[in-house]
Amino acid sequence: MWRRSIKTKVAAGATLSFIGPRLTQPKCNTEEPMPVTKPLVTPPTDSRPIVGPVELGYATLVLSHEAEHALPRLRLTAHKQPMTDEGVERGLAVIGDVLKRKEPFTILWDVRSCTLPSRQQLRIGTEWARTHKPELDE
Repeated sequence: MWRRSIKTKVAAGATLSFIGPRLTQPKCNTEEPMPVTKPLVTPPTDSRPIVGPVELGYATLVLSHEAEHALPRLRLTAHKQPMTDEGVERGLAVIGDVLKRKEPFTILWDVRSCTLPSRQQLRIGTEWARTHKPELDE
């Protein structure tokens, strides 16, 4: 992959060559998402919900105790539906509620069916992260 070279003339007449990686993208169809028939990891049958499940349209959020984990797990499972500003705000509110508990937890993101957020939704998330920086850093 290190085949591309760039030649540059310098004032003294010498030529410098810089070798860099070939910048090629693998061929893939970005228009069609990967088919998902079931969640990456299905919630265990012995899990006890603490918060949720909360349906956001584009995803489901649930915080639960699972027998095989010492800490509660916040599980986000994406659905193949478009995100809305209200849904993003609601999802961030749920995460804020989980952070207010001030208890450690793990997160599992199953985003294989996730749709891309709009620029406005990215701004909403960025502003939320700035506002909640102290809780996120704990």
